[in-house]
Amino acid sequence: MRILPDHTGEHIIIQMEHAEQTIIATLLSDVSQLLSMDLPEPDADPFERLVGHLDPDQDVTRPTDPALLRLLPDVDSTDPERSVEYRRLTERDLRESKLHSIRIALHSLGQHPSPIALDADAARAWMRAMTDVRLVLASRLDITNDEDAERLLGGDTELGETGEAVLSLYELTTWLHEHITQFMLDGLAPHPDDDPDDGEDDLLFDEDGQFEGSDEDDAQGGL
Repeated sequence: MRILPDHTGEHIIIQMEHAEQTIIATLLSDVSQLLSMDLPEPDADPFERLVGHLDPDQDVTRPTDPALLRLLPDVDSTDPERSVEYRRLTERDLRESKLHSIRIALHSLGQHPSPIALDADAARAWMRAMTDVRLVLASRLDITNDEDAERLLGGDTELGETGEAVLSLYELTTWLHEHITQFMLDGLAPHPDDDPDDGEDDLLFDEDGQFEGSDEDDAQGGL
């Protein structure tokens, strides 16, 4: 996988192998399915959508799945009643906003077999979608802070085959999120022809298919 700006500096270009595209699409789809659980069908009438949020009898359930709770956290862990009220007023919109970003990312994957060109709006949607994917993966790995991530990435904990696979996906999405974010912060950077290293940054995997980092040895970890 590589990421670089285009000739105009107005797009981010992501070059993926077919297998990498499949992995990212699967992760996005899985998070989309998680966010769609128990989500009611949207009301056709905009007014009904509005007043539905204000209905004091609207049934709102705190997520029991830790990953979904990470995506839809309590506003105040010390005040359950306030959290329930805030959830009732905002959760549906928050879910739909997150799903919208995921749909944009999936659309770009489907419309543009590698390389994928992202303008600023699409890149921001990818950033939000990758954040949510990483939160879900972090939840599955019991990562709650940077120290947890550093401990796992440092190989200090036995995870088993499944855990190692999830950790590899966490590293992959972390790398992708960080690099898209950096390109956005840099204003999509100058064209790679102006850079002796072509402005490219490769993802590296070992012979067993485990993620090793980028060729620039970027630090990984954290939420």
